[in-house]
Amino acid sequence: MHRAAKNKGLFVREYPCYQREFEPIKSELDAISKHLKVKRQENKKRFKALAIGDTIRVPFGGTFRSDGTDRTSLTVFSYVVDGSDFKCLIEGVVLDKNKRKNGFNIVYRIISTNLCKYDSIIYNSKDIIPGEVLTHNMKYFKIVTK
Repeated sequence: MHRAAKNKGLFVREYPCYQREFEPIKSELDAISKHLKVKRQENKKRFKALAIGDTIRVPFGGTFRSDGTDRTSLTVFSYVVDGSDFKCLIEGVVLDKNKRKNGFNIVYRIISTNLCKYDSIIYNSKDIIPGEVLTHNMKYFKIVTK
């Protein structure tokens, strides 16, 4: 495998610098898989229970931009993140929802950013302001409905 990668120009040397053995611990991997399956099912139930017009809160984290501005780039909290103290909750109204191969998509209009601890926020290079329409995928990412 290393030689094939070297032939494609990914590595300089013909052989790897070290050998590493990986032995998966099946019982631990099975436990993780079961836990993630439960979380996906919880998100699926929440998605099905949502109706157009419902108010949702989408939890985000944030990292300051490296371009020297005071804007904070938001990152979506996945369901594997344990906790409920989010640095930013974007409140919105569900406009549409659809289930596709890649997950459960919710289209929502932002109604408030008051629950966000950052002054100036962006997501996917767009300023986040009330009135903007965003899409959120619930397959791996949670929402707060209460």
